[in-house]
Amino acid sequence: MLAARRADRLAEVARAVEDRGGAGALRSDRRDGGAEVEALFAAAVARFGRVDQLVNCAGVPQATPTERMSAAEWRMVLDAT
Repeated sequence: MLAARRADRLAEVARAVEDRGGAGALRSDRRDGGAEVEALFAAAVARFGRVDQLVNCAGVPQATPTERMSAAEWRMVLDAT
């Protein structure tokens, strides 16, 4: 299941994946407080029966190890656009 904030880029990647066997795609922005993320998981379960693995590749480079980040630093990573 593919997800991205930008529908145009998501559609482009989804087409490439569909050409290689397919995957679901849903525009989603995890910054919305959770409703879109919950919809994404529901769509994945509806299409594939379960979620086996999650890869989140959003964020910004941060030199501070995660366990030592302040709440503000972590929020900056999560709120990356």
